[in-house]
Amino acid sequence: MQQAMQQTAPRSRWRNWRHALIFGLPLGVLQLVIYMFTITHMEQLTYGPILLDYLLAFLIPAVAGYHFCSQRWHEGWESGWAGLRVGLVACIFFLLLTAIDIAAALIIADSIPHQPPPTNHRQLHSRDLALIVDVLLWGYLALISGLSLFLSAAGGRIGGALAIWRAKRLQLEEQQL
Repeated sequence: MQQAMQQTAPRSRWRNWRHALIFGLPLGVLQLVIYMFTITHMEQLTYGPILLDYLLAFLIPAVAGYHFCSQRWHEGWESGWAGLRVGLVACIFFLLLTAIDIAAALIIADSIPHQPPPTNHRQLHSRDLALIVDVLLWGYLALISGLSLFLSAAGGRIGGALAIWRAKRLQLEEQQL
């Protein structure tokens, strides 16, 4: 009896993380696309891409929590954990790829021969300053991703609650017939 319970526990954990990968990787890709679009096409920093990121960080885990609970795998708080796992996968994927992008940009900038300082004294050109700005940018992106983790947990919980509410409503309608 105990052996059967021990054998099923890793499978359910893998199923939980597989579910998180299925929903989390596309969320991470969408966040990366938003980041790349913001870097390449925006001339000034606006809150639109950040709000879109937060909206996606809420909606996709809500769908994941709904899907997780509608399959009747778990009820209750487990949907919030499902949303948090989705957000965690997306956050790790996004931060890893942006760190690689920033590191590549720093390596390319470092491999370019040193240019003489600009003639305009108001301009500041320093490789150390570029490193500091890139580290601050990555920290800012980590902060945004960290806040989206909370939205992911809330979205997963709300999606799971909707799935449980729908299942109970359908069960009540079947009993009335």
